[in-house]
Amino acid sequence: MKTKITFLMTLMTCIQLTAQVKKQEVKLRDQNGNPKLIELKVTKISNQKESINTFLKQQFKTSESTEFRAKSNQIVKKQKKGFENQKLQQYYKGVKVEHGRLNAISKNGNLSKVVGSYVSVENLSTTPNLTKEQALNFALKHINAEKYIWEDEASEILLKNEQNNPNASHFPKGELVIIEKRLNTKESEPRLAYKFDIYCLKPLSRANYFIDAVSGEVLLEDKILKHIEGTGNTRFSGIRTIETEQIGSQFRLRDNIRGNGIHTFNMNNGSNYGSATDLTDNDNNWTAAEYNNANKDNALLDAHWGAINTYDYFFNEHGRNSIDNSGFLLRNYVNANLTGFGYSNSDNAFWDGQRMTYGIGTTFDPLVSIDVIAHEIGHGLDQFTSNLVYQNESGAIDESLSDIWGAMVEFYAAPEKQTYLLAEDIGFVIRSMSNPKSYGDPDTYQGQNWWTSSGDNGGVHTNSGVMNHWFYLLAEGSDSTDGVNDNGDIFNINGIGKTKAAQIVYRAQTVYFNDSFLTYADARVYTLQAAEDLFGVNSLEASTTCQSWFAVGIGDGNCAEGYDIAGNNIVCPNSTYTYTVTGLPAGASVSWSSSPNIQIVNTTSNSVTVTTSSNGQNGQIFLDVNGAVSEREIWLGRPATPSRLSGFSLVNTGAIVNYSTGIVGGATSYEWRLPYPYNTVSTFNYFGQRWELQLPATGIQITAFTGYAKNSGYVQVWGRNECGNGGAKLLSVSHATPGGTKPEGGGIPISSFGAENSNEDITIHPNPVDNILKINLVNSDSGFVKIYNLQGQLIQEAEITSNKLELNTSNLQNGIFFVDITQVKEKITKKIIVQH
Repeated sequence: MKTKITFLMTLMTCIQLTAQVKKQEVKLRDQNGNPKLIELKVTKISNQKESINTFLKQQFKTSESTEFRAKSNQIVKKQKKGFENQKLQQYYKGVKVEHGRLNAISKNGNLSKVVGSYVSVENLSTTPNLTKEQALNFALKHINAEKYIWEDEASEILLKNEQNNPNASHFPKGELVIIEKRLNTKESEPRLAYKFDIYCLKPLSRANYFIDAVSGEVLLEDKILKHIEGTGNTRFSGIRTIETEQIGSQFRLRDNIRGNGIHTFNMNNGSNYGSATDLTDNDNNWTAAEYNNANKDNALLDAHWGAINTYDYFFNEHGRNSIDNSGFLLRNYVNANLTGFGYSNSDNAFWDGQRMTYGIGTTFDPLVSIDVIAHEIGHGLDQFTSNLVYQNESGAIDESLSDIWGAMVEFYAAPEKQTYLLAEDIGFVIRSMSNPKSYGDPDTYQGQNWWTSSGDNGGVHTNSGVMNHWFYLLAEGSDSTDGVNDNGDIFNINGIGKTKAAQIVYRAQTVYFNDSFLTYADARVYTLQAAEDLFGVNSLEASTTCQSWFAVGIGDGNCAEGYDIAGNNIVCPNSTYTYTVTGLPAGASVSWSSSPNIQIVNTTSNSVTVTTSSNGQNGQIFLDVNGAVSEREIWLGRPATPSRLSGFSLVNTGAIVNYSTGIVGGATSYEWRLPYPYNTVSTFNYFGQRWELQLPATGIQITAFTGYAKNSGYVQVWGRNECGNGGAKLLSVSHATPGGTKPEGGGIPISSFGAENSNEDITIHPNPVDNILKINLVNSDSGFVKIYNLQGQLIQEAEITSNKLELNTSNLQNGIFFVDITQVKEKITKKIIVQH
């Protein structure tokens, strides 16, 4: 029997789903692994409602019952630089999922970030067992208040008038929702619940209560009325608003709305924390007449107000939830007799790893000015971030960080005060950041007043003046200084402002200050890195950071970094590409150069145009700006051959095996080809055996389903980029089904690896072949042979005489080739594998 086989050269392209984000684009996850912050830098998603919904469903792997709806009362908020915010609410089977809220941030028509919380809900019935009335009775029984606001006629009348609605009432209406019972844990347990807003007059409270719609269990009490505000006439800062807590008819200095709380206690001139008491007030108006007394009770009002504003500063300016970023409970112990702790007097304050303690004062007033309060809490911040060793330069940096936060909190809460003087309110200035020498501290590294002895832990309080002055110059500039340091260096600095300077310090402390024995030289490098992160390489802010360190004697003032050379990542041969830079200083000396495999066509001061004739390798472009060289690496031409292709053979029916490509230089995507047979789909058949080719982001999956014994197949992976396909790598896969039989019809056979390729009138062997391929004709004396590669290019040809031919294949590369054999009126095509 004669067999005619026709091959069609096709390819299969591995296309990454646009909705599948890269691993590095998920910046934050919750306890259950759900993304809380996705920052899309590579993945492109339209900001259309349908696109966002589809994207979110894929990311969170939701069922069809879950959807994300734009909040009905929200308007898409446009921000600077093209950003837009769209707030979304999660729903399951049409029921709102409480706390399932996301913010989709878009820029220029594409989704940029997704931030918020997703609640996993699957297979939950949304049919309640309880009626709304029954659930409310469970809630009221739990609260057991003496009087509710809807029972007060005057309150009801006021509400009707306010809303201009005669039917308005405080009576709880109730809403059916889904709530996660185990919030912020890994033990997910969503429940169907009724949500009630219940306002009590006696005792005063208001909260949302979530009642299980099946059992009546109280799942959550979410307070709405969260605090009571009082006014306190502080010792140093006048009348200020403070948060207090009501206990019966009394008020005490407890703030329970910030993090896990701020509690302030009175040491009553004692030294025993266990004997500390609450300072209480009858009407929540803490007057000077009551507390400006011989016991200095009004110092507690300063400490409480100062801690409140320190928390608010870090939360509002830096997004930090207390010193540990998890709501650490801040405890103030005020008017302590520090001699009981071993001090010679009570003119001091300290952080002991758990609490702040403030002396009642011996020569001076109690040390509770707001900058001192923030300074001590700043030491707590260091404990949970950089955790610097409290000696020598690292200790001096620790002290300076606390001084910086003291200054910034004082400016935040009381800008009328003297920001850069520490503790001026208590009657004695401890340090000056603008002029450290005026109080005996250095303003230049190892300059005048630099502490060199072992006392004071190596001069931590004195030598902090260097970083203090650096911060002052960074924020305010050098207009009020002499512009010359102790080394004779001349400087002229324009400050970037307090806010930006503080942002740089905060990022450096929380991200880069990881060395417990940090030096000033280290601090220079890390603050410069923080400035570049926030404001860009070679930005004004980064340059000023560098110059300010030079002004205090650290570094040479030359902090120019490599420029970002923008342009295409790939250069195809015989085409031109232009690369540009921005932000070059005026009058800079600029020159361009390149590696030998890249040719420069044209240059300007901020651009270069290049071409190449090279393929499959790296090249470099260099930019020299005033002697500082920047480099950009570029891939030239098509990708290289895959460096490795790893995986295992298929051995069982229905098995799934992953194959990964390793690193393919210059590839932006992959093509997986089925060389025999050539299919344009991911499923192919031979002798009734169905093979499925799946293309995940990490490589290739091949699944063998049903089939017949000891068959093998071949797959190739090709790197692909905009210049075309690169070299290929061959992978053989085999599948064995015990006792398999050959089904009738269907498909084209793929020969067993190592077996002879044959039919009734032609034999080809060996296969795979090394150097000599033997071809034998059975029913003919002569013919012609042509060998083609996978691209259809003719590689070799020869004539057959006397029924046989020995063909030299030593010059062929490893891989799959096709042999066309023409005899008499028949043309037959065979597949061979070359394997040297």
